[in-house]
Amino acid sequence: MIKIGFHVSIAGGISNAPRYAAQQGYSAFQFFPSSSRSWSTKRVSTTESTEFSKISKEAELIPFAHVP
Repeated sequence: MIKIGFHVSIAGGISNAPRYAAQQGYSAFQFFPSSSRSWSTKRVSTTESTEFSKISKEAELIPFAHVP
C-alpha cells in the first residue's frame, strides 16, 4: 500500500502533528522536530512524546522527522 502524506506543523506541541495528519486523512506525515533555521533544540516531554506515539499508532500513521 502506498503511503501518502505531507509536511505538517508542530505548532502548539509535537503531538499536534499526528493529530492534524489524522484529521486530514493522511497515511504518513513529515515534520521538523525543531526549527529548521537553528541547530538548537527543545527537549520534548515524556507526556508529549507518549501522546505523539499514541495518536500515530491509533491512526496508523507513519511519521518522518526531517532534521536540518
